[in-house]
Amino acid sequence: MKKHQFLLTGATDSFSTLALWSSRGPGAGGRMKPEISAPGVGIYSASAQSDTAYMTASGTSMSCPSASGVLVLLKNADPTLTSERLVGLLEETADKGVVPQGQSCGGVTDSVIPNNHFGHGVVDAAAALEALLPLSP
Repeated sequence: MKKHQFLLTGATDSFSTLALWSSRGPGAGGRMKPEISAPGVGIYSASAQSDTAYMTASGTSMSCPSASGVLVLLKNADPTLTSERLVGLLEETADKGVVPQGQSCGGVTDSVIPNNHFGHGVVDAAAALEALLPLSP
């Protein structure tokens, strides 16, 4: 299993299109980067202007908390999960319905999942939790 030091997250808009400015891989040693994508365009967020101010922001600084929140949700559901299994759940259950732009990075086109644009797809909290704790009918 691969050891995860951190999880690089790509940023998508509300249509699952990768943001033009979202970093693409490959990473060091040819590793696929990002591993996962998450909403990161036009995200309603707290602002530093005051204790009650909000703003709309875009960036991987918006998409990363989305992916991190799902990791926390999963870890709360099963505290025994290893970091490898947590990331594996994100990757296995990611929404593959991304919108390719016909680009290639690191020799892999963005229409093939996983790739160096979206990673394994867009994080899907409900699918990840369902995979961990299947609901009975």
